[in-house]
Amino acid sequence: MVFPRAALSVTGDVTEIMRIADSCEQKIKGFCGSCGSPLYNKPVSKPDMLGVYVGTLDDPSGFKPELVMFASRGHAWDHLDPALPKLPGMRPSK
Repeated sequence: MVFPRAALSVTGDVTEIMRIADSCEQKIKGFCGSCGSPLYNKPVSKPDMLGVYVGTLDDPSGFKPELVMFASRGHAWDHLDPALPKLPGMRPSK
């Protein structure tokens, strides 16, 4: 899920590391400080946006995707909703 960074509030310890994306841009990845589970991505070039892993939600059933990014990396066993628009990579910046 990608949304405005201001919409997220994190409680508890988070460990962050800097990574380089396929686009060669820097991103900050946040992990749970207790168990190491991945929580979010903060693209350095898009300081107002944040990507959150749906699996980190207490109740992911409320998540309703609008499109699929990085569809070119999908696996044969991952049957995506055919009604969703699919992008081969990241959504273009506006």
